Amino acid sequence: MANEKSGEERRLGPFQLSRCYDEVGPDLGRLYEARHAATGRPALTLLPGERVEWTPEGDWAVSLFYKRESASVSLRVDEAPPSVRATELADILVLTDAAVRRVEDNPRLSAHLASGPRP
Repeated sequence: MANEKSGEERRLGPFQLSRCYDEVGPDLGRLYEARHAATGRPALTLLPGERVEWTPEGDWAVSLFYKRESASVSLRVDEAPPSVRATELADILVLTDAAVRRVEDNPRLSAHLASGPRP
């Protein structure tokens, strides 16, 4: 079950972090409900744990899109390190996938993602 205490909300980059999902576990790190500070849109922020022995060489910003009518998945790269390595992107996606899979059946996660923008 996710940590029900909101604790101190904190900002990390453009994201305001709130509640943490405890079921992710220390092997992967801490997964937080978050909101994009400028738009209020729901997001998730993963802070990898100490057991994750990997760090990308630079900043990444990606957006993921699924279009039902064409059954297509698109990944837009908005920012990547100058020495772009596709393996780094794959590692980011795998780590995020592992964390989200641990909470995918949590009804609170579904409610957060479907909540829409908030001021």
